[in-house]
Amino acid sequence: MENYQISLCVYSLLVTGPPGSGKGTQSPIIKDEFCLCHLATGDMLRAAVAAKTPLGIKAKEAMNKGELVSDDLVVGIIDEAMKKPSCQKGFILDGFPRTVVQAQKLDEMLEKQGAKIDKVLDFAIDDSILEERITGRWIHPSSGRSYHTKFAPPKVSGVDDVTGEPLIQRKDDTAEVLKSRLDAFHKQTEPVINYYAKKGVLAQLHAEKPPKEVTTENSKKKKMKLTPREVEKLGLHNAGFLAQKRLARGLKLNYTETVALIATQILEFVRDGDRTVAELMDLGKQFLGRRHVLSAVPHLLDTVQVEGTFPDGTKLITVHDPIASENGNLELALHGSFLPVPSSDKFASIEDDENPGHIIHGYGDIMLNPRRKAVVIKVTNTGDRPVQVGSHYHFIEVNPFLVFDRMRAYGMRLNILAGTATRFEPGECKSVVLVSIGGNRVIRGGNGIVDGPVDDARWEEVFRTLNERGFGNKEEANASEGITGEGLPFNMVVSREAYANMYGPTTGDKIQLGDTDLYAEIEKDFSVYGEECVFGGGKVIRDGMGQSCGHITAESLDTVITNALVIDYSGIYKADIGIKGGLIVSIGKAGNPDVMNGVSPNMIIGVNTEVIAGEGKILTAGAIDCHVHFICPQLAYEAISSGITTVVGGGTGPSEGTRATTCTPAPFQMKLMLQSTDELPLNFGFTGKGNSSKPDELHEIIKAGAMGLKLHEDWGTTPAAIDNCLTVAEQYDIQVNIHTDTLNESGFVEHTIAAFKGRTIHTYHSEGAGGGHAPDIIKVCGVKNVLPSSTNPTRPFTFNTIDEHLDMLMVCHHLDKNIPEDVAFAESRIRAETIAAEDILHDMGAISIISSDSQAMGRIGEVITRTWQTAHKMKSQRGSIDPTGSNNDNFRIKRYIAKYTINPAIANGISQYVGSVEASFVMCDRNQVGKWADLVLWKAPFFGAKPEMIIKGGVIAWANMGDPNASIPTPEPLNDALPNITVDPETYTVTADGEVLTCAEATTVPLSKNYFLF
Repeated sequence: MENYQISLCVYSLLVTGPPGSGKGTQSPIIKDEFCLCHLATGDMLRAAVAAKTPLGIKAKEAMNKGELVSDDLVVGIIDEAMKKPSCQKGFILDGFPRTVVQAQKLDEMLEKQGAKIDKVLDFAIDDSILEERITGRWIHPSSGRSYHTKFAPPKVSGVDDVTGEPLIQRKDDTAEVLKSRLDAFHKQTEPVINYYAKKGVLAQLHAEKPPKEVTTENSKKKKMKLTPREVEKLGLHNAGFLAQKRLARGLKLNYTETVALIATQILEFVRDGDRTVAELMDLGKQFLGRRHVLSAVPHLLDTVQVEGTFPDGTKLITVHDPIASENGNLELALHGSFLPVPSSDKFASIEDDENPGHIIHGYGDIMLNPRRKAVVIKVTNTGDRPVQVGSHYHFIEVNPFLVFDRMRAYGMRLNILAGTATRFEPGECKSVVLVSIGGNRVIRGGNGIVDGPVDDARWEEVFRTLNERGFGNKEEANASEGITGEGLPFNMVVSREAYANMYGPTTGDKIQLGDTDLYAEIEKDFSVYGEECVFGGGKVIRDGMGQSCGHITAESLDTVITNALVIDYSGIYKADIGIKGGLIVSIGKAGNPDVMNGVSPNMIIGVNTEVIAGEGKILTAGAIDCHVHFICPQLAYEAISSGITTVVGGGTGPSEGTRATTCTPAPFQMKLMLQSTDELPLNFGFTGKGNSSKPDELHEIIKAGAMGLKLHEDWGTTPAAIDNCLTVAEQYDIQVNIHTDTLNESGFVEHTIAAFKGRTIHTYHSEGAGGGHAPDIIKVCGVKNVLPSSTNPTRPFTFNTIDEHLDMLMVCHHLDKNIPEDVAFAESRIRAETIAAEDILHDMGAISIISSDSQAMGRIGEVITRTWQTAHKMKSQRGSIDPTGSNNDNFRIKRYIAKYTINPAIANGISQYVGSVEASFVMCDRNQVGKWADLVLWKAPFFGAKPEMIIKGGVIAWANMGDPNASIPTPEPLNDALPNITVDPETYTVTADGEVLTCAEATTVPLSKNYFLF
């Protein structure tokens, strides 16, 4: 990496950007920091005129005539200035060139001097920000004091703070003049930016940032010239070095640490420069042994890929099976780190094998393309190059140098696994089994021999075309014919293991969810065995094969997700998912109905269809977190990266009110919150403050856009406020979320329940650690009109749960540890007994929802993870809950996934749009109504921990990606229990229908140590 101060060499720097972008502010800073001379063309021109230099005299003559100073004159003046001693180390050029012609003339002049423009800094900024920045400027003319209506306003509008005299606005700062200047910039100067971009010397600065941040960014770009891929790899290096430090002290590495260490060390050996790609591919397998990593890692990690710069350029290094031995070579793993190599006795013996996401296969093999006409024919390759034919290629249309009985191949294709191929080497003759194509039996594409329906009456026409175009054809009178499924040689049978490796598990197979003890059994597979849609080179989804030809765009899908294992409250099944207009329009079998059997309605794959491969992956609905404190915008990125696509809550930023309560109180704040989230790829719902015993202000916040109201004890959740809030909410048919009165100030839990008056309400953190009537708010979980939810810090109950909560509570609710009453308030909320009971109530289906309580006693990125940790713990302690006695965990899985998908959707009145993997329906006016395609794809070993892809409204909004420069991208019905719950006010013992609810605290949970760096 280049790493030098530019003041050590002759360095030519050009700054450009629209007026007001900060060039004038930053140029002197750059000049001083890097010892450059500052060449501002306007200043140089005036100086040349004043000094009466030959060029200055010519410039003066032009100005006296009212003419523009020619480009050649300006370039000449720059040429003169560059020869001054102060410019010998380099210069910064400001204000020129303004046109492409000027840029070309400048380059010609510099080339004559053996110089060039080394870097162009473009101060990029949006016009709307510039308008706000410039038109807000006002000055006091006599003193020069400047003000800004937003950033530095005067004490009295329009008046100087010192003299009281009126302020004026310069003509250049008016909106009219600014628009004219910006129009000129966009017309003339933006092409100059493109000119230098093509030369590879352009660097963009985010000029909308404060000046100090722009200066910092500026320095980084000039000092090290870091490209984005280098910045990315610095992050990788940091993680790799962290992994080395942990390894050096005897810790077994998890998946993330292992990948980081291997990739980092490969790059370091690349930098050493004495090994080839092939040597490094082998070396990468030697760093770590099985004893140095957690037992799940060898199964989670099959390859590591990284790109580095060799003497002959950037190359890809792929390390297959990177944990290939027991002991590895720690000297290689720590090479260059200067860390001590630990002795092998620091690492315990290899633990029991753990294989997250593995499949338990069902019984029996799978028959492909059953009950179809079949024929065995001999094929000879008479060409001098190999020919490879894919499963769904119309065999009559194949390469003319393949010689076989084409009449018998009419309307047939290979009887092989979908997406595989048969290869014919030059001169080779082999027998293949063909089966009839399915669907409407229409041939399109290929060599255009048939181009129409399969019809025996057309054979003579087809035969004539074959002969005229020289396609090899040889009649085979004794070819065997039959029906698939009636025995050899026509049958194509595949083992379940081989099938699952290609297309994912099928009916009767079970798959482990991450590293939990939960196993989902596939209840149904919509696939037609042998007709699976697979994308890729030589695969199925190609023109005339799996991709239809001749269907209009309106009839085909926008996007199809192929062969995905759907886990939803509605079922656990394998299917293709069809997306159109941002909605899930169909679930079933996708493909080309002209050649495939079983293609579902509205599931045509056409030329306008994008493909997302779901083979071997799990698909769920996007999670809904319905307890979000909108404290900072970064929550959105944490949420979506964990699998959340909808957030409901309230707030205005890191105010004391928002830190404690999910309320956006004022209509003005509601407007701004709605506007500020427009560009974030999530569904947002905002709740207004509901704590008022009178209705007027509640009407106002609802009309401003509140989708619900929040009652919180910190604002006074009294029976009067509860009754009024529910009354108003009933008028608008919106939800009320309540955080009840921990202090029991206005009454006990039964008084609050009475204030509900049988009306539906959503109770937040219904166990009570997050707040609510102490100690028995948990009773609400047995009330019919109450939709109870939990927040995730208490999910599940573990041996560290109690210890973390007290300080968490003190901070979130603005309490003072020096005030005894505040401490007592906090301690009354943290009860091991009710938290343990909460685990069981979730497993019984008495608590419907799990949410986060983000940054206010909750973690938005762990809603999904902690839901499955709770399910795992309950299975380990309570066993199966399936009422049918099935040997799988499907019932429990459906119950728990409903807690963060369909149940919060129902609770917030949005289940017609989000919350499940269900197809939309079409109204009589042809308008589609139904579920947004808000979906999450997971690799099974990482299920519940780290998603692979987030699809928002049918568009990929977040995905697990690698190096951007790299050459390759590597419902409520299930939670409806209503037990009669009691809590002993002294011992906090919880009973449900007379049974004591207690469980042991967990000492370990899945979806944790195997996956996360911190």
